[in-house]
Amino acid sequence: MAMNRNNDSNCSNNNNDSNFAIINIDKLIAILQKNHNERIPSEYFWIQLNFKEITIKFENLTELFNPFDLKIQNEILTKVFKSSINENFTPATDYKIRILKPFIEQIESQKQEILENLLEYYFETFNLPTLVSESRQFNFYKIFEIESKNYPIKVSRLFSDIGLSVWSAGLFLAEFVLSNKYIVQGFDCLELGSGIGLTGVALKLCNPKNLQLTDYSEQVITNLQHNISLNFENDSSIQIFELDWLNFNSQSFTIMPDIIFAADVVYDRELTNALIIVLKFFLTQNKTKDIKPIAYIAAVKRNEITYRNYIEQLKENRLNYEDIIEQTLTTK
Repeated sequence: MAMNRNNDSNCSNNNNDSNFAIINIDKLIAILQKNHNERIPSEYFWIQLNFKEITIKFENLTELFNPFDLKIQNEILTKVFKSSINENFTPATDYKIRILKPFIEQIESQKQEILENLLEYYFETFNLPTLVSESRQFNFYKIFEIESKNYPIKVSRLFSDIGLSVWSAGLFLAEFVLSNKYIVQGFDCLELGSGIGLTGVALKLCNPKNLQLTDYSEQVITNLQHNISLNFENDSSIQIFELDWLNFNSQSFTIMPDIIFAADVVYDRELTNALIIVLKFFLTQNKTKDIKPIAYIAAVKRNEITYRNYIEQLKENRLNYEDIIEQTLTTK
């Protein structure tokens, strides 16, 4: 099945309820922790996908607790910025600065004294060696909240390897399977181009019988193994191995999949043609008369020609497909 998405949408979250003028510190901390730790929102929608990094707008919180006195500042510093999850899974430095700077500016606008430890933390963050090259550090973590639990995922800004980044179709596919667990539960599943492993985490949470995650680059495989081990330690139902579409070898598969998944894999014509060959092999390996393999592909139309070639290759290889997103929008 082919899924496509043309545009990405962002959302904002404002709270203008004046009834929150008096609120206890625990409530404020909970609000800040949720916004700071969920660097990418976990709620996506069929029509409107929301996956923009959140920047906390502290001016919207002044009516929740005004002023930000020293006690409040210390609580926010220790329970948000220096929380265990942020200490263990360091977010991007420039992200931390985008959060810290408006916080300090808001304190100053209230003419409050700034906590010394808060200033020290800010300047330590601002002067980190990783700020070389426009505040871009190469490796850091994003925290995804799925079903009220945090899942840290290590990502990278190494532009030479696209398999180390978060991509929009991967976010969509993760939400799609979490919203339709029945298509995964109890089946042998394979993901092509697993990248950072976010979709793999989502697939595992849907209780497949077995889960095979694949990619090509050695660096991507190493990072993928790290992220899966971090979230599912010693889970024998998950296998991770290298798969080169251009030199496809079916002998490496001991378990033939019932369901194949892939996200953001339609971006290069040569690779797309190789992908079709791989898909055709798996989709024609009927394990039983009752189970026919099926593939769910989430693709962004980055290049009309490349995407059209993908659709034409599906037709030429007699691989039936349907746009299930278009069907969903039509029935809304």
